[in-house]
Amino acid sequence: MRTEFILDELIRLADQLDVQIRREALGDDEVPAESGLAHLDGRPVIFLDRRLETVEAVGVLVRELAKFRMDDIYIKPAIRKLFEDIEGGG
Repeated sequence: MRTEFILDELIRLADQLDVQIRREALGDDEVPAESGLAHLDGRPVIFLDRRLETVEAVGVLVRELAKFRMDDIYIKPAIRKLFEDIEGGG
């Protein structure tokens, strides 16, 4: 499965979970910052450094979206496997 397709599916999933995704230039040489989950005004937001490669952005989204309850949401099997893999430590 193409990495760009997986990224698009994860962004759609985030939308279903009412999690905002913001791609921004994070940090610099003086003030480092990492991509990840934050809460702004009580709403979950995942910040993705726009300099991340697609595969790295996928990894961040899987790691952060795994923190949300998804039992009632249909997730394509290949995408669901990504979450199962991190739950199993793989």
